[in-house]
Amino acid sequence: MFITRHPHASFNSYMKLVRQWAPKLWYWTGNRHRFFMGHQVVPYDDLDWWDRLRRLRAYTFLPEFDFPSVVAGFGLAAGLSEYSRTKHNYARAILFEDLKSDPSAVMSGVFETIGVPLDRVPAALEELKKDSQQGHFGGMGGVKKVPQKFFDSFDAALAECESPLRVDMTMEQLRKVVY
Repeated sequence: MFITRHPHASFNSYMKLVRQWAPKLWYWTGNRHRFFMGHQVVPYDDLDWWDRLRRLRAYTFLPEFDFPSVVAGFGLAAGLSEYSRTKHNYARAILFEDLKSDPSAVMSGVFETIGVPLDRVPAALEELKKDSQQGHFGGMGGVKKVPQKFFDSFDAALAECESPLRVDMTMEQLRKVVY
C-alpha cells in the first residue's frame, strides 16, 4: 500500500519535525547536512534521480539555500516518482486526507485489500484516535504557521525535480496524480 498526503500538509508536518528534531540531530550527529543528505530516498536504478541528488548536495551549502524546504521537496518528489514508476506493485493507494475525512470507508477498503475481517474496523478506528508515536514527533496537530518563503522553496524543489506535485494543488489534482 502507498499512503501520501497533500504537499502543503506534508510540508507542514515536515517542518514540525524539523523544528523539534533538527537541534537534537545537530547535537547527536554534529552535522545535520550529512545526516539529511545521507538519508534521502532515491530510486536506486534511476540515474536522473542520482544526478538530482548530486546537484542538491552541491548547492546545500549556498547561503540562500533553504535546507529543510528543498530537502523535503526532493524527498516527496522522489517518493512519488518511485511510486508512479512501480504503482502496478501496489494493492492500494491512500490519501491521508481521505483517511481523516472518512476513516471508516478507507479502513474498510484497507482491510478488504489485506484480507482482515471487516468486524475489526471499529477497533482500528479507535486506534486512529490515538497518537501512536506518543508525542515523540511533536504530537498530533498543533503546527506552527510556516512562512510562505519556505513553501516557495519547497515548491521550487518540487518543480526542479519535475514533480507534478505543488503546494497549491487541489485535492482533485492530487487524486489524478496518485490514482
